[in-house]
Amino acid sequence: INAFVLLVIVKRTPISMMDYSIIIFNTALNDLFTVILHFLLNARLFIYGSVVAHMADGPCRLVSDFFCKVAFELIHDIIMQTCSIIGISFWYR
Repeated sequence: INAFVLLVIVKRTPISMMDYSIIIFNTALNDLFTVILHFLLNARLFIYGSVVAHMADGPCRLVSDFFCKVAFELIHDIIMQTCSIIGISFWYR
C-alpha cells in the first residue's frame, strides 16, 4: 500500500497540495522502510518485571548480529521521525 501511495503522490499530486504532499511522501517512505526492517528483524520482546529485552529472529541473523542491531536502531530513529512529522502535519493543517 505504501508503494502505491508513493506512486500516487509522485504522479497525481495537484499543484495546490504540493507542499503537503512532501509531508505525506516522507511519512509513507518511513512506513515502507519500517515494514522492510520489521521483516528483516522479526523481533521478539521478552518482558520480566521492569526489564525489557529484544531478540532478532529474522533473516538479519544470516548477515550478522551487528546488522540486526543497526536495523533495530534504524527502526527507532524512523519511528521518532514519523512522530515528529505527524506533529508537523497537524501544525501545518
